[in-house]
Amino acid sequence: MLANLEKSSLGLKDTDTFAQQHKLINRKAHVFRFIWILGNYGEFEKDKITNLVVDAKMYLANRGNEKTLAIWSFVNKVVIKILSEFGVCCERVVSKGVKIEDLTTGTGYLRKKGWVMRISFEEKIGSMDALKALQTYIRKLDKRYGSRAFIRFRKVDMRIFLDI
Repeated sequence: MLANLEKSSLGLKDTDTFAQQHKLINRKAHVFRFIWILGNYGEFEKDKITNLVVDAKMYLANRGNEKTLAIWSFVNKVVIKILSEFGVCCERVVSKGVKIEDLTTGTGYLRKKGWVMRISFEEKIGSMDALKALQTYIRKLDKRYGSRAFIRFRKVDMRIFLDI
């Protein structure tokens, strides 16, 4: 497994070192929070029901402890890049009339308006059906467990589906 991680675009080398293992754990936390935000707070677009979209304000308000999810260069070069390897397509969509340079502060932090984050799944991982299933799973967890729901999501706890 560690050899596969090293070859991936996760940016990890010598994953047997403590520092690289720590880096992997941190990146995993950011990826899970990113998916959580889009799955829990995103809505399907009216004209493109294959995409979930979350607005800037909602995205930034629900980052939890993953504060680097507010830094566009990190999100774009790390989180979106990792997800793209697994058939998850993410993009920041600029609102009409907004300039790209107005979306971030001078230090690279995302602003609370002028963009939305969009996520979709490629056919190979189930496309719209898988995206709907993800959203259903996340929202069930949130409804049942509230503030503890993300912890269960991060552990990929599927026991909620055993309850009938």
